[in-house]
Amino acid sequence: MSRAYRQVLDTRRLEYESTYLKTFLLEFDWEVARSSLNLTAKQELLQAALTVGERGGVAVETTVEGTEEAGFYRVTWRGGRGPDLDVYLDTSTDPDSRFWIAYTLSDSREVETLLDRLASSRPALDRVWFWPSFLSALQQKGEFRGIGLDYDYRRFERAAGAEDPSTYLKVQVWGGPESRRILDFLYDDPSLGDQAVLSKVRLKYWDNPEDRSRFCLEDIKYNGKFTARGSSFDAHQFLVVSARDEYASRVRQIETDYAIRWGQTDAEPALSGDAIFLRSESGGDWIRDLDLFSEVVFSGTEPFRLWGVPSSIPGGRGRLVRAVDLHTGSKIFFEVYPDAVGLYLDEAACGNTVARFLTNVQHTFLRKVLLEDNSGNRIL
Repeated sequence: MSRAYRQVLDTRRLEYESTYLKTFLLEFDWEVARSSLNLTAKQELLQAALTVGERGGVAVETTVEGTEEAGFYRVTWRGGRGPDLDVYLDTSTDPDSRFWIAYTLSDSREVETLLDRLASSRPALDRVWFWPSFLSALQQKGEFRGIGLDYDYRRFERAAGAEDPSTYLKVQVWGGPESRRILDFLYDDPSLGDQAVLSKVRLKYWDNPEDRSRFCLEDIKYNGKFTARGSSFDAHQFLVVSARDEYASRVRQIETDYAIRWGQTDAEPALSGDAIFLRSESGGDWIRDLDLFSEVVFSGTEPFRLWGVPSSIPGGRGRLVRAVDLHTGSKIFFEVYPDAVGLYLDEAACGNTVARFLTNVQHTFLRKVLLEDNSGNRIL
């Protein structure tokens, strides 16, 4: 971290981020892994979940080694078309070992590609998904140093038959607090406001504000990737853990409060849980073509990882989708209307899937949507 920061000071230019410390947050469902892999030992599960067969058509050897610290592992991928990769995996600091922290100094693009590949092919593993307002709240923990925007509607254009899809916006602005004015300008623009989707934030963070010599300069991406340089690993780790804990709390609250369950109350069956709704900030209709929206979102592909076959709701105004979450295999029922999408979570559903759904709708369809409960209270 310190060497990378000194390089920036000496050369007055940013080096490619492969020289920086990268930290990734991952989510893992142990019960799904045990049932799908038919294994029980933790290290065996990790080995099976993180094994990569090949890279570029060349075999890869995957090793998971324990360390003296319980729950801390070194994962190495050797071989394939590319450099060897090392990741140091902390599964111990989360109470349920569900939200992992993975540290690496290996090539950023190679590691991120591999993690995305594992997440898309392993039923138990997923990235975490920081929706824009969550990213903005993380940035407010430190000093504003810039933002990245990423909106891409082209998958919907392709599904509609467009020959040359072109609706996307990617912007990076690095600087001090004055660069915030650019984001505010884009948010207020009537044509760009729906496409100015926060995908990355940069901040300078001190774990002890009284000691300004110990800090980290942090880039935080919406898929849970942290890129760090600076003078204090403790500051970096404190920021990562606090983000992980806040995110985990929100995800667990969704599972506790909204998953539909049958139980017993005074020897009588009782139903608990409630629906969740995705609505436009301004109200009114925001999905013009229900079939196009359903075709893309429930195709079973990235980034939504939801598979389902839509059927018309009587009257034709909406679509009902009995979907399967390819992350955990749990069921989620969706009702898609022009002005709202309703979600009904099975009791085994994963709250991380809800965060993934919201975040990727904002990045690929419409930024100005909110996730609310039946009473209109904001959830995420």
